[in-house]
Amino acid sequence: MRYFVALLFLVLLFAVPSPLFAHTQIQVIKMTKDGFEPQDVTVDSNQTVIFTNQDDKERWPASNVHPTHELYPQFDPKGPIKIGGSWTFSPKNPGEWKYHDHLFPHLRGTVVVGHEGNLGPPAQNSQPPLGALLSKVIEMWSNFSTWMKTVAKPKQTNVLGAADFSKLSSDEQIKYLND
Repeated sequence: MRYFVALLFLVLLFAVPSPLFAHTQIQVIKMTKDGFEPQDVTVDSNQTVIFTNQDDKERWPASNVHPTHELYPQFDPKGPIKIGGSWTFSPKNPGEWKYHDHLFPHLRGTVVVGHEGNLGPPAQNSQPPLGALLSKVIEMWSNFSTWMKTVAKPKQTNVLGAADFSKLSSDEQIKYLND
């Protein structure tokens, strides 16, 4: 099953015409034990920001002011992001938006939203569009394969023969069958 999903992902990635992606760039912000990576990003109003929780604790990115998030109420998933989970946000309001982790308010960052095509000077580590796309594909594939290894991993059990199974108590047999 996992190979089918991976193949489907690759087919969709390369079979969909590139003009479809003209205004759907993605900025990924990782939530780690050290905070947000990258901490500060600049996007246009047609981009999507995906916060991925790569910490071993639930995380909750939200706009300032803590704890109400009233400066940009839509910039709030309204609850924690589970370990390994993600939250997608499409900022439409131009401006500089400070944010924090609602559960760990000392962790902070900034999303600067410009109008389409008006982002100001390019970032120091800017890449050509093809390189950026390739980097995103590699990052998405890495996240997907990590997820597949943790979520879709079959549970390892010892297989008992009929003779060994019959030696178990009824409670042990039920537990074995449930496992």
